[in-house]
Amino acid sequence: MPLALGLCLAPAVAIGFGRFAYALILPAIRINLGWSYAQAGGLNTANAVGYLLGAVLTTPVVQRFSARQALLGGLWLVVVALALSGFSAVYSVALLARAIVGAAGAVVFIAGAGLAARLGESAIDNALAMGLYFSGPGVGTVITGLCLPPLLTGAGAASWRLAWLLLAGGGIVATIIVLVVSRPLAVSTTRTNSAAVAPAANWKVLGPGLAAYFGFGLGYIAYMTFLIAYVRAHGASTGIVVAVWTVLGIAMTASGPVWRGPLSRWTGGRPMALMLAMVGAGAALPLVSETLPVLLLSATLFGLAAMAIVTALTVLIRRLLPQELWNLAIAVATVIFAVGQSLGPLGSGALSDHFGLKASLVWTTIILCVSSVLAIMQQDEK
Repeated sequence: MPLALGLCLAPAVAIGFGRFAYALILPAIRINLGWSYAQAGGLNTANAVGYLLGAVLTTPVVQRFSARQALLGGLWLVVVALALSGFSAVYSVALLARAIVGAAGAVVFIAGAGLAARLGESAIDNALAMGLYFSGPGVGTVITGLCLPPLLTGAGAASWRLAWLLLAGGGIVATIIVLVVSRPLAVSTTRTNSAAVAPAANWKVLGPGLAAYFGFGLGYIAYMTFLIAYVRAHGASTGIVVAVWTVLGIAMTASGPVWRGPLSRWTGGRPMALMLAMVGAGAALPLVSETLPVLLLSATLFGLAAMAIVTALTVLIRRLLPQELWNLAIAVATVIFAVGQSLGPLGSGALSDHFGLKASLVWTTIILCVSSVLAIMQQDEK
């Protein structure tokens, strides 16, 4: 599936480079610019607010242009904003750049998923294509984990600018590849007014799942924002940082096959509850020990479960709501998640300033455990 492999570079740039790589660059930025953890968390809040805006705007953008044009336009905006992050040390400019990355990244991720959904001549082929596409953030995480820590260690804290520019350069290469491989998908699609025929939705049946999904957004982002700063503060070498971040990305990439069975056989919110519990456990492990085996286990648990939670909620939506409401329900869920993701870095960053970086991991652990309890309350009854 060369087309699906090419498309997976889109979320690799939008999410792997645009959102997750900030955690690798953050320690150098704080040393060089003297930012507090609240300020550092504020940048990820700006990114998350941008993602919320982008999620709301994706449907009209795709309707106005096309999924492919929205994908490519969003990728170029991500590249420009990544470069802007490297050219300015002004906090307000950094906030703007992170917001643009978030908004454009949401358009890329959602539009690209729509394109990937067209691939494959059978249900099995389509499932493979979707799995390859959603492995993109993990691919981007692996690439940044291998490249950025050695650069930031070897060139010093001031090299955070070069790190952003390197990400922008990689984004240009990836965007050109996506541009070429997606040409067969440059076709117009028939637009339908689904709102005119959609039945009324009983949103109460999804209440526990949506509440758990909000908690996921609120909690997971603290781990992704402050994990590397935490292990660096405890004297972790560049080799340990590379290993932890790379394993995290590999686990994200491999999560699809791991959860295929439970998602097809288990009822209600049980798969989602287990995933949330695994993410919480992964966040708690560095609190117990900062040794390499424990950190690698933490990254493995977190990576295997985090990206699969999106799939778990999608499965619930498909089971509990009529097909005419699937797109609307996914859009609503994305907005709910984005609101939580917007608040998470601010809260965890403020706590870290007062109580140390352990507070960010405690934040993730507690919120994800509560969310797991909410998810187990989710039933399959319509």
